Amino acid sequence: MNRDLQTKAERSNKIKQSIFNFLDMETRKIVLSILPNNEWRFLPPNFSDSNSIEIFEDYFFVIEKFLNTHIIPQKYYIFHSSKLKNQLMENSDIETQLKKRIKYFQCETKKINDRSYNFLPNSAYTYYTDESKDKNHRKYINDFLFNSFRIRHFHLVKNKDNDLIFYVIFKDNLYLINKGNHNSIYEEETPKILIEEFPELLEPLGIHKLSSANDPGYPCWGKELECQLKNGRSVIPLINDCLYMPALMSRDGMDSQPFSILITILKKLDIQIDKMLTLLKNSQQDIFIAEENSKMSLKLGGIYIADRNSNFEYCIGLPYFKNLQLVDRINSYKINSKEATA
Repeated sequence: MNRDLQTKAERSNKIKQSIFNFLDMETRKIVLSILPNNEWRFLPPNFSDSNSIEIFEDYFFVIEKFLNTHIIPQKYYIFHSSKLKNQLMENSDIETQLKKRIKYFQCETKKINDRSYNFLPNSAYTYYTDESKDKNHRKYINDFLFNSFRIRHFHLVKNKDNDLIFYVIFKDNLYLINKGNHNSIYEEETPKILIEEFPELLEPLGIHKLSSANDPGYPCWGKELECQLKNGRSVIPLINDCLYMPALMSRDGMDSQPFSILITILKKLDIQIDKMLTLLKNSQQDIFIAEENSKMSLKLGGIYIADRNSNFEYCIGLPYFKNLQLVDRINSYKINSKEATA
């Protein structure tokens, strides 16, 4: 190998290792703030070259699940489907209960993620099972409507399963879709309302319309769908003669998500490091990042690198790490588990 190329590769690897050491420290702090104390033991104990893939996969799994199950406390603008409007007109009691519930979405309150208020699924509070029972031991969100269409639900009345409100959050908008019960999770009606009344949300939510389907035997809803999912089969929903690729297709698809995030970050990191190396003027500066005179900080979705002995500064853009700020934002409103269950 050409000596210059070899030297550049060595510098790049050294810089990358320093960045990963820094990201491990910053990301692990966030992950430990999410996990219940009794689940800390499931994380790999020490970061090194040999287990970096494994440990960052675990980090991203925890972060993604936390963000997918929790709600950012902020003021949301509320939209109703025509179906739900009709349901409310037919039942004033439900309308009254709903008004009481949605007030929590219209102000910045920690109660929105308080376990006792029933806005979050039970799966939001645990991330791993006992490793003796499950080799993989990650706990995924067992909710077809959420995994497929990002449709959440909350209880109108605490511990009453027959009055669920299905909704979608996108940015600072909350779309109230339908009223139903837990059996409605496996029915076509709610995602059909989303597709027909709010089609502009599909792509931003990660739902892709594939094609028309000519097989009349493909639709799978209700008890049949529930059985398929419990048997570990992947299901691509058919609605209005069209197939829709789910946001999180299956257990396997969810398993692959943290790895996909990591691969994307690695690719961006390689590109950014190459750009930084071209800006450095000599070999002494090329390795400054790995020395004691360097300083790194993580903010606004980027790693800011500065050399104390020179005026050199550089930002390595990694947009995914804006999610760490979202976790901090949600955590700042959280109350501890003893308060939540009191």
